[in-house]
Amino acid sequence: MNSAEHNFSASVGRKNKPAENLDVLAFQCSSSENISGNMREAVRSLKKIKGTSPDLTLFPENFLSHGNYDSIRQNARSLTDWGKLFQKFLDESGHKGLVVWGTVPLRRNGKIFNSSIVTLPGGEILCVYEKVHLFSCRMGSLVSETALYSPGNEAIVFDFKGWRIGLSVCFDLRFPRHFSDMKFPHLILCPSAFTKKTGALHWELLLRARAVENQAYILAANQRAPAGKDFPETYGKSMIIDPLGEIICRAPERSHAQIRAQLDMDKIAETRKMIDLGA
Repeated sequence: MNSAEHNFSASVGRKNKPAENLDVLAFQCSSSENISGNMREAVRSLKKIKGTSPDLTLFPENFLSHGNYDSIRQNARSLTDWGKLFQKFLDESGHKGLVVWGTVPLRRNGKIFNSSIVTLPGGEILCVYEKVHLFSCRMGSLVSETALYSPGNEAIVFDFKGWRIGLSVCFDLRFPRHFSDMKFPHLILCPSAFTKKTGALHWELLLRARAVENQAYILAANQRAPAGKDFPETYGKSMIIDPLGEIICRAPERSHAQIRAQLDMDKIAETRKMIDLGA
């Protein structure tokens, strides 16, 4: 989806203002098909943040409705309705930073999209990314998001505090061109529900590869949930990775965790100077 379709301005702050270091946080959670319970947990998670609100907070894929396609379909709502719900979250939690709300089922033009919605401090919607590459994998039986979702059609990059930030979701990690289309962002976000079976083989490998190829930081928030009716067990181990592919933070393999780091723009400049990929 083109964010211009909703008249968003995907830029915050003066263009010529030097970039600041960015304080980022990712939540790892064990979401269920119960949207009300997941909502309460999301508010509790925001309230548990120690100290000041980070500049940017990321939730995992399907963080409000996970595991059951029928429930996800019922929970799908319009962008306006999601915006009202997120505003309620922010009011109840007192959170002051930019939030990327993992993914939620967004209903638009009679279709449902697996969508990352980005809200500014204060709750205004900045932009929306609709997942382009829908999950499809045989694990005994076929698990395919195409039974529920329609695919998006483009990568989304937005500006925040001097940082160019690209949006992706889970299965997108297997498609390098999705990231090269972002034209060397400073930070790539990846809310995920990466399965335990494939995660043990590919999660860290793919995240580090995308960081190295794009010489960018990666912030990846993953579900750590048991198997549901329509989705396998997920892997957890959310990560923050630097532009050289080194892991800064890794969440433990438990259902609820948070990881936080200060990202340094100078690290990106040093990496791109040392290894010239044309950024």
